Amino acid sequence: MNNQIHNSENLIPADKLTDKELLTELLSYTSCKDPEKLSQILFERFTSIGAIAASDKHLLQSIPELTEDALIMIKLIPVFSARTNTIRRNGVKLNTAEKAKDFFRSVLENQLTENFTAVAVNDKFAVKSIMNCVSGTAAGVVSSCREIVSFALNCGTEKLFIAHSHTINSLKPSAEDIVATRSLMTALHPLNIVLIDHIITNDSGAVSMREMSDIDLFDKEPDCGYIYEPVAKYLQKIPDTL
Repeated sequence: MNNQIHNSENLIPADKLTDKELLTELLSYTSCKDPEKLSQILFERFTSIGAIAASDKHLLQSIPELTEDALIMIKLIPVFSARTNTIRRNGVKLNTAEKAKDFFRSVLENQLTENFTAVAVNDKFAVKSIMNCVSGTAAGVVSSCREIVSFALNCGTEKLFIAHSHTINSLKPSAEDIVATRSLMTALHPLNIVLIDHIITNDSGAVSMREMSDIDLFDKEPDCGYIYEPVAKYLQKIPDTL
């Protein structure tokens, strides 16, 4: 669309539109009779464009105004967004915990369920490739361990980040989070692949598990020049809501 979208009779930059206006414009290319009304209904029910796109298709199909091609258009939003974001994010350097927190918050924002993602970086911590998010509970990363290892090997990386989102207010790692991280480390060690950090995010903020010295996960894991701030008794200092 060349970063411009048709709105009524004028061409305006896409980044000048609100999310609701952008969705209305996308729906105007479908067969729905009143795109503006449909957009209003969707935002009232799901609150954000990310939540609309991630919602179950059966919930969307329960809306009478939603046509089949409009449903397809909505479900394509995260596909195009992910591909565009992957291109834009390649080369971003994650050489500090603060940069990693900001990066993964942008990757995992507006999620309705817990999601995991893995990122391969080069020797200078520049992003090489991003593995698609895995939806599910925290324990899901354990069952996805083989896919994450395969992803790292296919990228030819020696450095890997993982991150997952919490749908609850608390950013404290759960017991399942810790077990999942340890399991992945165990799988990566024989392959000389270092897990640099595990970032946990939610709508309020992000934390680095490497910085949490009381967890005793990363004590023997080389940091390879990764800049972070170990915090004693870090778990007790994390508020339930940031």
